[in-house]
Amino acid sequence: VILQLFGNEAEYFGKAITYLTSIHEFVGVELNAGCPKFKVTKRGSGSSLLKPPLDNLRKILVDLKENSTIPVGLKTRLGWDPSSQVIGEVLTLADELELDWIAVHGRFKVDDYNSPATKEYIQEIPDNFQTPIIANGDIASVEDVESYLKEGVYSGVMIGRKARRVPHIFSRRNPSDITIYEKIEAFDRLVEIAKEHSFYTPIFAKVNLAFLINAHPLTKPFHQKIMRQKNLDDIEKSYSDFLNSLDNV
Repeated sequence: VILQLFGNEAEYFGKAITYLTSIHEFVGVELNAGCPKFKVTKRGSGSSLLKPPLDNLRKILVDLKENSTIPVGLKTRLGWDPSSQVIGEVLTLADELELDWIAVHGRFKVDDYNSPATKEYIQEIPDNFQTPIIANGDIASVEDVESYLKEGVYSGVMIGRKARRVPHIFSRRNPSDITIYEKIEAFDRLVEIAKEHSFYTPIFAKVNLAFLINAHPLTKPFHQKIMRQKNLDDIEKSYSDFLNSLDNV
């Protein structure tokens, strides 16, 4: 498990990683400088760290590097907006600080998830760049993975939101090959894990169920109904109704 941290106060990151690695074993820690959501950026975290100058981003990464006993990486976007693209500077910073990896999401903060991710930033990679680059953004199929890797500059790929929609991608299967019954099986297993680790909540159930089943022709009315519900009993009842509807097809 790689731990991901976000925030905007550099002096707390060293303390955080020291404490967290004392209570659990992680294989690495990553600073999130890519989240575009307002609830994160309004506090100066996530993509806000990409606003020039990059002084606070540097301070946080230095604090992590100085206090971490595990590998340190960075998740980033291309910048706040096209008028302030900073990916070249961020890549240079990653190399300067000898980060263990940098995951690049090919969008700006202002794009949110509304425009296609781009690879055009490849031209910004400095000469003799040493830090492993992880591709991220719009990776939902085996073909998407291969498209990135064939560029010859990536050491791997990171799959975020799509991991919930098409978890079978990790077995190198494409979304079109996955049946609704396999998606149901995946959701049921996810619920088992959530209950085991005490994070099975209404929002967890709604979001993950919506991601998995919303591509099926019969799901639209159930999707709309479930997203309006606020307690687990009602959500589970709607889910049961959905399963029964499949049996009657």
